[in-house]
Amino acid sequence: MITLTIMPKSDLLAMLTAHLKTIGSGAMPNTMAAFESGVDFIAATWRDYAMGSPIPGSSNQIKHPTGGYAAGVKVAQVSPFEYRIYNDSEIASIIEDGAESYDMKDKHPFGPKSRVANHGTKKNPRWVPYCIIPMRWGTPGSTGHFKNIIPEDVYKLIMAKRRAGTFERTRATGTTHPEPNFWGQQVQRAEYEGVKGRPMWGSSLKGVGGYMEGMSAMVADAGKATSSEYVTFRVISAESPAGMWIQPARPAHKISEHVARNTADMVLEMVEAGMMSDIVGAE
Repeated sequence: MITLTIMPKSDLLAMLTAHLKTIGSGAMPNTMAAFESGVDFIAATWRDYAMGSPIPGSSNQIKHPTGGYAAGVKVAQVSPFEYRIYNDSEIASIIEDGAESYDMKDKHPFGPKSRVANHGTKKNPRWVPYCIIPMRWGTPGSTGHFKNIIPEDVYKLIMAKRRAGTFERTRATGTTHPEPNFWGQQVQRAEYEGVKGRPMWGSSLKGVGGYMEGMSAMVADAGKATSSEYVTFRVISAESPAGMWIQPARPAHKISEHVARNTADMVLEMVEAGMMSDIVGAE
C-alpha cells in the first residue's frame, strides 16, 4: 500500500495544524472545508495521473492504464484535521517502485486460480499446472484504455454474425462449482452459458487467426442486454516454451511523489486561507 503525505512548509503552519487536531472541527468551519477540498483535490489529481493524464514536470505518464491503480486511491479521515490518502491496489507498488523482469510461467500456473491438466495417460498421469488469462479487447473507436483494439473489418464480421444469429454471446449464470487448483485447494469457478441457451458457452470467433482466434462476446452487464465486451483467452502452462511469457521489467513511475509535488502549494494555500477566514471572523 502506498500512502501520500502533504506536510506544511512553514513552522507556523505546522504548529497551527498540529493545534487544530486538538480542537473540534466546528470551531474552524472554513479551515475544515479547506482541508476537505484539499484532500479531494489531491485524490482527484492522483486518479487523474493514474488514468494516464500527462504529469507536469515529468515524463512518467502511464501509457496503458487499466483503471485498477486509479480505483485503488482511497481517503481516510484520521481526526478532524488529519487525513490519510493512500492506494491499496495490487499493482500500486509496481507502478510506484517498478519491478524486475520475470517469467510468468514460473508464477501464474502455480497461483490460487491455477488449474491442472493430465499430460500423461490415464494409467500414468502427469499433472501439469496452467492458468487461463483473459485478454480484453476494445471496439473500434473505444474511449476506454485497451491494449488491444479489434480491427474494423473483424468487428464488422462479428456484428454481421450477431445480426444473422450465428454468433451467440456468453453470460455468467451467477452460479459456481468447486474445482481443485494445482495445490489441491477447492476453488469456486464461475459458470457460463450462451445468451440464447447454448449450454456451457456461447460462440467463439473462428478463422481470423492470430490472437483474435477464439474471441468471445461476453454480456458485460446483466442489467443491460446490449452491453458487451470482447475477450480472448490465452493459456500459461508450466511447460510453455521458454521465453514465451517473459514479463519485461517495469520502470518506477513514482506517481505519488509527483502528486505531492504538484498539489502541495495549492492545498497549503487553501488551508492558510481557511485559517485566516476563521481567525478574522472570530475577532
